[in-house]
Amino acid sequence: MGFGRRYGFGAVFAVLGMLWSPTALSDAPLRAPIAPERPVLVEPVDPTNGIELRTLYPHTGRSGWQLVDLATGEVLDAHEPDRSFAPASVAKLPTALFALDTLGPEHRFVTRLSKTGRIADGVLAGDLYLIGGGDPELDTDGLAELVADLAAFGIREVDGRFIVSESGAVRAEEIDPDQPGDMAFNPAVSGLNLNYNRVRLRWGRSAGSAGLTVSALAERLDPLVEQVEVRSAGGGAPLFAHAEIEGREVWTFNARALRGTGSRWLPVRGPELYAGDVFRQLATDQGVVLPPAIEGALDPSARVLAQRTSRPLSEILRDMLRFSTNLTAEVVGAASSREASGASIGSLEQSAALMNGWVAHSAGFSPGDPRIRFVNHSGLTDLSRVAPSRLVGLLAQRDPRIDAMRELLSAYAVANADDPLDALPEVFAKTGTMDRIRGLAGYITMPAGRQLAFAIFSNDLAGRVATRRGISSGWMGQARAFERALIRQWVRRFDG
Repeated sequence: MGFGRRYGFGAVFAVLGMLWSPTALSDAPLRAPIAPERPVLVEPVDPTNGIELRTLYPHTGRSGWQLVDLATGEVLDAHEPDRSFAPASVAKLPTALFALDTLGPEHRFVTRLSKTGRIADGVLAGDLYLIGGGDPELDTDGLAELVADLAAFGIREVDGRFIVSESGAVRAEEIDPDQPGDMAFNPAVSGLNLNYNRVRLRWGRSAGSAGLTVSALAERLDPLVEQVEVRSAGGGAPLFAHAEIEGREVWTFNARALRGTGSRWLPVRGPELYAGDVFRQLATDQGVVLPPAIEGALDPSARVLAQRTSRPLSEILRDMLRFSTNLTAEVVGAASSREASGASIGSLEQSAALMNGWVAHSAGFSPGDPRIRFVNHSGLTDLSRVAPSRLVGLLAQRDPRIDAMRELLSAYAVANADDPLDALPEVFAKTGTMDRIRGLAGYITMPAGRQLAFAIFSNDLAGRVATRRGISSGWMGQARAFERALIRQWVRRFDG
């Protein structure tokens, strides 16, 4: 049962009113705050056991954690549990729970083809609509299935418009404007998404005689894309730059950036027209003539011709947590907010703010708790904050949806090669990784069977460079080694 249905739409709209007021989220900084004090080292967890984590893993910045016994609710270990940390992709955990509660594990997203007018002698005397229903996993192969359905109706030509539309979802040009603009993990968000809103650029011999190709690669099909173009801008140009020129997306690149033979993904900023372009290319291959796609609203009189249904939400969330797909998190989170509120959501931040209220209510915290402040659903930002105690408070709830999410998490290895098998805990968790931001949260089953929930965060926001194109491997190695050592220490202290 959803948040809105269980707690009343009046309460939900009260939360929405607070979120959309002029002072909503006024305490949220425009950029990650710089710590006024010098970075400090992690304090030792238990100096009496001979393991000085501060000495072994002296990464700078702040670390905080909490460990809770699921059977009793007892807090077994904690360090700065109420300090707020940037969570990175650990934010996908509350997003998954929010979606399971509001949409349900069996929810499916539907992409539709609709039409106006009549079909006569293979000609549709009316408009054709491709309508996105929020499916985050729709790909070129899935579009081809809809094209086959279209051809099965005997349609060989559309004597009207070809309109692409989305069903009232959140629309954003990119997830995080502080990320480098050419990174495929930071695409646009819409109700009509294709191939995770990215295209494959190939250059050199792999691209054939053209030298450069842009295609909509899926598992089976790889058609060329006309809506997105890539041009060389000379050796002095930025590495990649994006612009809209005459209705098309154009990426210009530094001529020295693409040497030899290779390929890479580029994000799409106009996913609706991209999906329409690929659909049209596929239709042409099937002998169906369509006009170029345009964006527009669905005519209420249009009738459904065909539809494609996504996998169940539980399966989508399993892959979202495993592969940390940012687009999936944003689309699913926004769909959950819309379902919970019964109203359209204007931005990713407003959608996440509604999720914050749900987290606080579900875990029994005060509404507006400043230690729960997600600004999107994927964690692709350094502006979100959550305290270990607040996240563990959510994960430790006795609720069927918690059990359902636990089944979706992937195993996380913490053992050394020489550890005996009977001394190994089972850890199922979600990681979060950005430059100088690290998080790990989930569940531990001790060798003796004791079940625990935990969250560990390490941040060095003072040393973070928001536009860095990579991750400081030395710092990240220290953070990962620290969290593994901490979990192994928990096994020694609390097993049995």
